[in-house]
Amino acid sequence: MSLVTVLGAGVAALLAATAAALVYRDADAVGVDLGSPLPWAAFVLVTSGVAGVTALLVPDAPIPGVLVVAALGPLLYLLERDDS
Repeated sequence: MSLVTVLGAGVAALLAATAAALVYRDADAVGVDLGSPLPWAAFVLVTSGVAGVTALLVPDAPIPGVLVVAALGPLLYLLERDDS
């Protein structure tokens, strides 16, 4: 693995953790109807992790598909938040 790959993975992990922390804080403040804040934050981390692993392990994975998977967690949370 090159240094650029390691740095990129670290930055992606930091962004995913920040997004999960923001989702947790927002879900706790708003009081989302479906579930508690922890599952929503975990869902954001899982979808971001799956997108990151896919991008690293499958070199021919289409970037739009990876971005859709990465955006799935925050998008579903925002839709649920809107219904609350």
